[in-house]
Amino acid sequence: MIRKNHLLIRKPLVIQNFKASYGFTLMEILVAMAILSLILTMVYTILISTLNSRDLVQRQTHLDRTADKLMGLIVRDLQAVQIYQIQGLCFVGKSQAQGDRVDFVSSSDNLLGSEEAKSDLCEISYYLKPNTSEHGAYLLMRREDFFLDDNLLDGGFAVKLYDRVAVFQLRYIDDKGNPKRTWNSQDDQGLPFSICITLGLRSAPPSADPEVLQKSIEYYKVYVPIFVSSKPPQAKPQKPGTSESSGTSGGSEDTENSEK
Repeated sequence: MIRKNHLLIRKPLVIQNFKASYGFTLMEILVAMAILSLILTMVYTILISTLNSRDLVQRQTHLDRTADKLMGLIVRDLQAVQIYQIQGLCFVGKSQAQGDRVDFVSSSDNLLGSEEAKSDLCEISYYLKPNTSEHGAYLLMRREDFFLDDNLLDGGFAVKLYDRVAVFQLRYIDDKGNPKRTWNSQDDQGLPFSICITLGLRSAPPSADPEVLQKSIEYYKVYVPIFVSSKPPQAKPQKPGTSESSGTSGGSEDTENSEK
């Protein structure tokens, strides 16, 4: 019996045929790049639009809050205007080319003085000054003087409230409802019945074109009623023959007649 040696048994060599692999063609790469560019362009456009909308909303919100604070401060000071027992001028409103100005005596709390330097009455002014860092813009100034003196239009300290004001307009309404551009408490015999305040603030960035800055002005308007009496109290006229001297002399004559 012949035993086969397993070491001599060889398996046949199997040769596998691999198919050749091909890459992308130039046309396929160009089409893929075109689609990718279109998608990236759409994403970039949406992103830029979203960022611009966010900046616009933030600027508008900031502008509305700023206008609300400015108007609130002006209204508070004007509603505390005083005329009672004040000699001389106590309210002056002027119309100027760069913006209106108003000076008045108010019982509003001091904002610029220290805690020790407080007064029940103070002189307050609102006016505009040119903004040297931005063409066409103005600074809204508030002057405060807690000493009443003969000069209502000067003295005290002035601070900047806002630096991008385009319009500051005041109209003074008389007792007949007629608006006036100017007001004087001596010439007009008292205070106006109400005051219309128009405030215009720029919303576009300072680096924008002048046309864009002009179109970006946001206007805010409010009517301020004057709650105090518009007329100073008048002294009650005395009737003839009712003075103290006449009453005293008349009383002495009656006493003499009764004695007789």
